[in-house]
Amino acid sequence: MSDWIDELFDDSEAHNYANPYHNARKYAARLVERSTLDFEEKEDLVGRLLDYDVEMTSDEIQDIIVAMQLNKMDPMQQYAPSKREIAAFIKKVCDL
Repeated sequence: MSDWIDELFDDSEAHNYANPYHNARKYAARLVERSTLDFEEKEDLVGRLLDYDVEMTSDEIQDIIVAMQLNKMDPMQQYAPSKREIAAFIKKVCDL
């Protein structure tokens, strides 16, 4: 079979959706990518989040999510911000 078909049926820990923290870790990793951290810090944190051999409690994951929500980039610093993000940024800057 092709490699992409084998990946679909891969039963590794990265595809184990029975793990209750699986989606939270992926969400935290997406937030880290859009944060103001340095490249090396982002790379280390994303690597730790997506390495499912590393045990993380829900409190640790929640702390990372909150920290990354507080440290997210402004839409004007992002590559392709959405219209909603731009509108929210303008409202925030203009104090509307």
